[in-house]
Amino acid sequence: MNLVNQPENRIVDRRCRSQRALFTGLMLGVANSMVAVTSVWVPTSGTQTWFSPTNWSPSQPTSADTVVVGSNSTALVEGTAVASAGNLGIAAGAVTVGDFNSGTLNVSGQVAVVGGRLNVNLGTLSFNSLTVGSGGAYSDTKFGSLRLTGVNSTIQLSSVSMLVNGVVSGSSGLILSGPGTLAFANDNTYTGGTTVGATSSLLVGNNGATGSLGAGNVTNAGTLAFGRTDSTVVANLITGTGAVRQVGTGTTTLTADNTYSGGTTVTGGTLQVGNGGTTGSLGAGAVAISGSLVFNRSDDIVIGNVISGTGSLGQFGTGKLTLTGNNTFTGTTVVSTGTLAVGDGGTTGSIGSGNVLVNAGALLAFNRSDNVVVSGQIGGAG
Repeated sequence: MNLVNQPENRIVDRRCRSQRALFTGLMLGVANSMVAVTSVWVPTSGTQTWFSPTNWSPSQPTSADTVVVGSNSTALVEGTAVASAGNLGIAAGAVTVGDFNSGTLNVSGQVAVVGGRLNVNLGTLSFNSLTVGSGGAYSDTKFGSLRLTGVNSTIQLSSVSMLVNGVVSGSSGLILSGPGTLAFANDNTYTGGTTVGATSSLLVGNNGATGSLGAGNVTNAGTLAFGRTDSTVVANLITGTGAVRQVGTGTTTLTADNTYSGGTTVTGGTLQVGNGGTTGSLGAGAVAISGSLVFNRSDDIVIGNVISGTGSLGQFGTGKLTLTGNNTFTGTTVVSTGTLAVGDGGTTGSIGSGNVLVNAGALLAFNRSDNVVVSGQIGGAG
């Protein structure tokens, strides 16, 4: 008997060939990589185990295979066995790592979610590249984790937002690219650097008390935002042409001598520059504040950025803070300790239009070579 020519097998073969063609086209469009599909998920409904050979055509994938899941069913990776693939594409349906029990899925190359869903609920997904297209979706829980492999792992978004609740680990760096927002809601442990592409946004913290970068430096060409509700210190050096935003209700303290050039925005909480020592800086570019901008360094620093907005400014360090920008912010200026100098002997430097509070032992000094008008009321015991 010729099994290939049996009606039910011809249907499966046509479906597998269709999924191969669909996924190859989507991979080519989303990831700019040509792949040859070598293993196709067969079930068309329900949740089925990854580890059954009958659920794959022609056979259960190994680490050398490029795999496609393109039917309206879920491939479940769960248990002590480790699922492997060279590349994984999800065009429809879902792949779920862990449900009632933990699971492990190791993909040595690329994971492309161009349709359907990738769920990392309980266990670990390892990858070198992860793409989430506009027709796909990613979800996880804090019990699911992502492990970066290779020298630099990539996450590429296509007009989507991706919230990662689990821990991101590994010795690799992370490159974020494509239009979209990646949010870290857990305290990550990956040890490489972080790169944010020009059309991408990386949100560290998701309106909670957790969320962190990896250990390495940050090269930012897009937007790097901090969104935690507690106090956190960011020691990573931030470089690049991108912008930094403080959007959480907590306090983010920058302690590296940052050189990013895309400007700074404080829309919530407090952005603190320095933590009582001699390091910590804003990058270049304008600063817009509707929250609080605080400086806390023990040495003398000059801030030439123009500061605007409705927010407040604070000098909380024991050193001397000199403002040389023609600032227009309207909130209160507080000189808690140390010295706040307005101007550096030239014709620029201002404290905005709000009131000024100078605490006992602190000093407010004006050092301009021309005449200057201070519109706000100056008070306090200093």
